[in-house]
Amino acid sequence: MLAGYVNELAELVATDTNEEAINLLFNKIVNYTQYHCDTEEAYFSNLNKSDLMLHKLQHKHFLELFIQLKQEDSTKITMTLLETYLDWFVTHVRDEDIKLVQKQSR
Repeated sequence: MLAGYVNELAELVATDTNEEAINLLFNKIVNYTQYHCDTEEAYFSNLNKSDLMLHKLQHKHFLELFIQLKQEDSTKITMTLLETYLDWFVTHVRDEDIKLVQKQSR
């Protein structure tokens, strides 16, 4: 789902599509990301409190950063914004989520 949204948004940005359509899809990505974070936090809720709190703070920081970047460039969502999002999301899943999965399986 997320990959589809991101690909669609990248295509809209690249083709200079209507700003309203771009913003609508951007909001879907933010909402999905919030859903992902909430679901993940619930899944990892049985870990020790400090690990879970750190993970929640990483999610909170990312969502705030992503929305702030969007607001700074409120007239247009750029490829840089998309790249920032993808870099963080992929790195977070690859590094941080894997750590929690490993702790969960112990």
